[in-house]
Amino acid sequence: MKKLLFLPLFALLFNACTSSDVEPKKEFVGKWKINSFQVNLKMSGEQPENEVEDVSGKEIILEFKEDGTFTSSYVPTGDEDFELFPVSTATYSVQNDEYILISSKNEMGDNETIKYKYEINNDQLVLSMDKELVKEAFANALKLEAAALAAFGITAEDLLLEIFVDIESYDLSILMVKAN
Repeated sequence: MKKLLFLPLFALLFNACTSSDVEPKKEFVGKWKINSFQVNLKMSGEQPENEVEDVSGKEIILEFKEDGTFTSSYVPTGDEDFELFPVSTATYSVQNDEYILISSKNEMGDNETIKYKYEINNDQLVLSMDKELVKEAFANALKLEAAALAAFGITAEDLLLEIFVDIESYDLSILMVKAN
């Protein structure tokens, strides 16, 4: 279940280059260090799961550049309890002063865009996804895999329904501070 909880986070960190029309926002520009991930999940008939992963001692850096590109990097510390993040590049844009869109190419070379809500307060940045944003991200990813799923007699819509049928609520927050 832990891998499902953090799947949208890994999508953010495992991106590759792409190009698109972007409207970067000045307040994003710069390096941001991830301090923690928080996931709250409520499945039908089960107690809520609340998980916080403190990564403040690790060097996970997201950099938003003025030209609309976005990179993530991870400096291994030797005591990793999760997979290493490769350096990656993508683009970002802001929608309605409420959402940030991270666009990249997946491992198959297809363009993907993931939408996060954002809040910036001085030198703190929070990217978050609720159940609907996560469902949208999964739906977009599954559309790209439709042909592969069809080979197994599965439609993207059926798989999406199966994944989300028992999820009552889901919230992911990525908490960051401005890095030097």
